[in-house]
Order: sequence, then C-alpha cells, then structure tokens
Amino acid sequence: MKTAKELTDKQKDRFREIFIDTIDIENYDVESDVNESPCPWACPWLFGSAVYLIDGTIEEKVAFYIYGIREELTKICKEELQNTIDNQDDQ
Repeated sequence: MKTAKELTDKQKDRFREIFIDTIDIENYDVESDVNESPCPWACPWLFGSAVYLIDGTIEEKVAFYIYGIREELTKICKEELQNTIDNQDDQ
C-alpha cells in the first residue's frame, strides 16, 4: 500500500482528473475546492497526514479513496449548505 504522497506527478495529475470527473456528492463544488482550497479533496498528497491508497490501477485508487471520504465530505457539504441557508435567513 502506497501513500498519496508517493504518487508520481503524472499519477497525481491523473488522480485529480479522475476525481473531478467521478465525484458525485450533492452540494460539493469540486471546481471551487480544487481552485481555491490549499488542500483540496482531489489532492490527498497535500494533506498533513498520510493518506494510504490501495494497490491497483489509478482508477481503482480514486474509487476506493472516494468511497473512504464520501461520508465525511457529504456531512461537510450538508453543514456548509445549512450555514449558508442560516446566514441568508439572518440577513
């Protein structure tokens, strides 16, 4: 098993590309995340802690990674949406 930081630059580019093309979490703005966040979900090699990826093709690595983060990312997106709604109600 390899960490995300051990991917080659070419593998990182492909990983990010596949992630962007396949992620399907409601209210998750992948383009904004990738372009504005210092640590976007599509780039786990930028995280402070090691992110382990399964052995297999890059497509399998991305699919397993998405499976592993889906619950947490869905929860974050719901909370952010609720905060946006709450802030609009306050105005």
